[in-house]
Amino acid sequence: MSDIKVNISKKTSKTNQISSKKPKKTTKNKKNLSSVPPLFSNLLAMAILAAIVGGIVYAWQNSVKEKNIKEAKNVTRRVKEDFEKKIAILENKVEKIQKENLELKKKKEELESKLGILSQAKTEFNNSELGLYFLYPAVWGDVNWSIEKDKWNVSWTENASLVLGGTTKRYIATNTKEFIELNLNKKRSKYYLEFYVNGEKEENEVLPQKVIAIEGGREAVLLNRNSISETDNLPVKLADNMLLAFIQLEKGDYPVAVFVDKDIKKLPEKDFLAIIKTIQIK
Repeated sequence: MSDIKVNISKKTSKTNQISSKKPKKTTKNKKNLSSVPPLFSNLLAMAILAAIVGGIVYAWQNSVKEKNIKEAKNVTRRVKEDFEKKIAILENKVEKIQKENLELKKKKEELESKLGILSQAKTEFNNSELGLYFLYPAVWGDVNWSIEKDKWNVSWTENASLVLGGTTKRYIATNTKEFIELNLNKKRSKYYLEFYVNGEKEENEVLPQKVIAIEGGREAVLLNRNSISETDNLPVKLADNMLLAFIQLEKGDYPVAVFVDKDIKKLPEKDFLAIIKTIQIK
């Protein structure tokens, strides 16, 4: 019996020794874990967390980026389509305007052509009482002829630049007030204007700008501002932009016809002279 107890005791003691060794092993593991520095653990955790969060943020950014790109593409497409529509509308308008401009240009050319033909068309002035004939532009309209108190006058409905008139031999004025009241005489190759001042007839010598021979052996004497001396007491003043043409007539009661170009800017000198050159005395 005593031997058995001893063995049990030994066994128990051995078992106790074994069990006492196991806790020592556990203590050793704890010692290994506790040997890891806390700072490193924290950094590792933060790195893992950052990686996770970074992945999530990256994925979210890519998603937003793709969404923004898609929206931007849609906006760009819509803007492009809108611009293309507007451009097409403008192109249609431009094409229409260009077509209208071509039509207007064609009409303008047609009108200018007709106007050119019309402006070249001439109408006859033929007055048997005066014994005066000449051609004038048809665009000047109708002629008005009148005579009152021994002073006669011709005018046109569509032209105010040319004045034509004169007086009879019976005409006497207290004071000359109009160019058509003047008379021109030629004495020994010199020319003199006759006029009235306070009921008295006076005359001044003038220097013609030009003398044009007309049919029938007559002449047209042209005067401008330089033809008249500044010291002359002529009661009517000839402006720088005016021209006068005196034509001696055959008819006994009408000694002279006076053509007055009131403004050479409106009726250029070349056009005025073209009329004068067509004059015939009958």
